[in-house]
Amino acid sequence: MIVVKNSVILLVVAVLAGCSSSIPVRKESASLNLQYTIEKKGGMVDEVIAIMEPTFSAPNNVKGNNGVSFYNNFATRYKQKLAKALSTGFWELFSAKGFKTKGPFTDFDGLPYLEKKSIYLASIPYVDINFVKESVSKKCGTGYCWEEGYLNVTGEFTYKIIEPLTGQIFLTRRVSLSGLNPRKAYTRQWAANTSGGKSFGLIGSAIGAAYEATKKKPTELIDNTDKVLGEVISDFYQQAMKKLDAYISKEELLSYKEDVMKLKGLKRF
Repeated sequence: MIVVKNSVILLVVAVLAGCSSSIPVRKESASLNLQYTIEKKGGMVDEVIAIMEPTFSAPNNVKGNNGVSFYNNFATRYKQKLAKALSTGFWELFSAKGFKTKGPFTDFDGLPYLEKKSIYLASIPYVDINFVKESVSKKCGTGYCWEEGYLNVTGEFTYKIIEPLTGQIFLTRRVSLSGLNPRKAYTRQWAANTSGGKSFGLIGSAIGAAYEATKKKPTELIDNTDKVLGEVISDFYQQAMKKLDAYISKEELLSYKEDVMKLKGLKRF
């Protein structure tokens, strides 16, 4: 009887040791494209536009965002890169349209009075972006599980043009992020114990594990969530800059000059 018990123990140890080896995961990294080519349009003018860094809203609780958290990945790895790219993009846009530029600034309220007075107008961007998972499917195979679906972007990109001394808003433009780009398919696979969660005791578990071990397992798992997130961010940037390039008009901004000068001439106590 002792021999049988020892044999069972050896069987359990051998099977569990064989099942403990995890399947390697190939993670596909993101490659961001945060460059936008702007053509020069018209001659230079003396008016100065202040560029403010964009403000990002907190994410909404969108249904289907359990599991892979694309927004958390964005916030920790790519949010600052996108903010910097948008600030640079605004600077290049206004410069290409003939304006002098200052910034980007992080704290507009902290600017000195004389600097605010010397600035013609200020650009204040605001980004409300959500990464929404659609058609999500979660399954398990032999020794691994996976989540797959589509990643889409919703929200709104807004920028305001204001007179910096008074905060008077002269222009507001909103760019809807919904439908700017086709959704992207993603897959995340990971090694997992797929015994089904049933408990049959030590011997039963060993036999079940031995049976599972006879099934064919993939030699490699795939996780392309980072790559897909990078593609979505890059697409958003390209489309947003394209829209802004079309919306920002040198003639329209210069048409506010008389009213801007009146506001700057007001006495303040």
